[in-house]
Amino acid sequence: MTHRAYLSTEVTSNAATYFKEPIACTEGERGEFARLVREGFEGSDEGLPGRIRAAKWLAFHYAAGGTLAAIAGLKVRDERYRDDVFEQARARVTSADYKLELGWVYVVPAHRGKRIAEGLCEQLLAREPASSVFATTRPDNASMMRILHALGFARVGQPFPQRNEELVLFLRPCRKSVMPGKNCPACGSDMRSRSLWSGLSLKPYQVCPDCSAKYTSDSKSKRRQVPIMVLALTTLGLSIAVTLRGSDWLLPAAGSHIALWVYVGYAVSKATYVRYHD
Repeated sequence: MTHRAYLSTEVTSNAATYFKEPIACTEGERGEFARLVREGFEGSDEGLPGRIRAAKWLAFHYAAGGTLAAIAGLKVRDERYRDDVFEQARARVTSADYKLELGWVYVVPAHRGKRIAEGLCEQLLAREPASSVFATTRPDNASMMRILHALGFARVGQPFPQRNEELVLFLRPCRKSVMPGKNCPACGSDMRSRSLWSGLSLKPYQVCPDCSAKYTSDSKSKRRQVPIMVLALTTLGLSIAVTLRGSDWLLPAAGSHIALWVYVGYAVSKATYVRYHD
C-alpha cells in the first residue's frame, strides 16, 4: 500500500509546508505534532497519540531553520462522537455524512498574523473534495471563525458545552453533494420544499432555517423571474377581462394560467442558489 505525503507548492528557502497521512509520518513528526496540540489546546488526554494516528491528514508548516510553526489536521471521527456533537448543537442536519473534522489548527504565537492557518486548512480541504467536513471552535475565537467562514463553512445550531468550554458547530458540505437550486449553498440542507416561494420575499436574500446562512438566486435565475412577472401580469389582466367581459376571454385566460405555471416549474427546476454577501 502506498502512503501519501505531499510537499506544498508554497515552499521558499526559509519555510515549507507538508501534508501527510499519519502512517507516512515518522514517530518524531507525530510526536512534534502532538506537542503543538497540547500546547494549543487544553485537556488533550492520553488518547491523543492514537487519535493522531487515526487521522486522515496531518499538516505541518515549518519556519526558517526547520522549526515547526503551525499544524492542522483532518480527523476521522466515529459515529458516536459525531452524533453527540450534532445533538448537543441541536443541528437539524444528520451527522452521517460528516465523517471528517477539521481541527488541531494551531500556530505558534511568534508566527501568527501571516495567514498560515487559513492556508493549511484550505489545502487540507482540497485533498478531500468529495467529503463533507465539520469543525468546532469557541464562539470567542474570532480568527478561527473568520477562517471557517472564508472556507465555506456555515455555523449551525447553538453553542454547546464540551469539557470546560463552550463550542459552536460549523459545517462544510461536499461540493458534489450540493444540487444547484435544491440545497442551501452553506450547509447543504434540502431546499426543495422552500424553493418555489423563495423569490416572493421583499428582501434581497433568503435565510436557511437550518444554518441561518443567507443565500440568494444567481444572476441567471434572477433573469428568469422577469418572464414570470410578465406572465403573472398578463394572467391577472386576462382574468379581470373574463370577469368584466364574459367568456370570450376565458380561453386566453386559461392558456395564460397554464403558461405561467409551466414556466414557474421550469424556472424553479433551473434555479441555482449562491451565498449572499452583505
